Amino acid sequence: MIKQRVGKKKPIISGRAWNISQVFSTSLSEAAEVFAKGKSSFGHTLAKLAKYWNKRILTGTYMSGRSSIIECIAFWIAENEEKNHPQGQDLYRAFREFLVCVSQPKKINIHWCMFYREEDIPPYNRVPPCIVDPTNPYNNLIYENQMVLLKEIGNCAHLTLKRMQKYEDWDRILPFDPLATTSLFWPQLTAEFRQSLSEQESHSKPVLMDMTNTNNSSKSSSELHHPGQKRSSHQDSGPSKRRRLTSLVIPRCLSTLLYIHKNARYHLGR
Repeated sequence: MIKQRVGKKKPIISGRAWNISQVFSTSLSEAAEVFAKGKSSFGHTLAKLAKYWNKRILTGTYMSGRSSIIECIAFWIAENEEKNHPQGQDLYRAFREFLVCVSQPKKINIHWCMFYREEDIPPYNRVPPCIVDPTNPYNNLIYENQMVLLKEIGNCAHLTLKRMQKYEDWDRILPFDPLATTSLFWPQLTAEFRQSLSEQESHSKPVLMDMTNTNNSSKSSSELHHPGQKRSSHQDSGPSKRRRLTSLVIPRCLSTLLYIHKNARYHLGR
């Protein structure tokens, strides 16, 4: 039996329905791990790229489950790419579709039926915006209080799509140097984050943490060096230091896959 509370959109689960919901509790971490491991290498590559783009967006507000939402959208887009193009997947095209989906948060409607049946999904989790937890049909990863922040992230996705269109018009590979202002991964500030800054900070160029500060950069390099590897005692300077810091930010597994577009010329000079 499911009772409806007045003034609330989500019903209160009681009786036998409550016992069923306990089966799909959030403690099923093993099921979530199985779900993630079941995705293809292309899906994981797109998810890494999407989460890296997501980290470049500075909101100033903590959003619970933000990384999980981005990852689920990336997995969903990757599955559609593999289904629509079985002969070969295009990372550039899939990333564009990911940005289109993020730019329209009210239309998101994603669910999987891997650990439960489609009939187990309650009616209130069938209406967009909705991302049903892959291991719990009663859990919607998108809450009502998150829509304001998701709209701000969607605006950043619109800006990234405009940059992608510019590079397509130029018919060249996209520069992925995070130090370049024309890069897709140049930090973006949401409206809420801009309001929290002072007038002087809001008009200044945003900088990357641990990249322009020499003290932080030296600390990050010491923490990320491989065990047993000898470090040089002298301080790096000039282009060599810039290349070293850039390599710390861009994942090595993505450096050979980022934005390789058909008929595009290699242009990495920025």
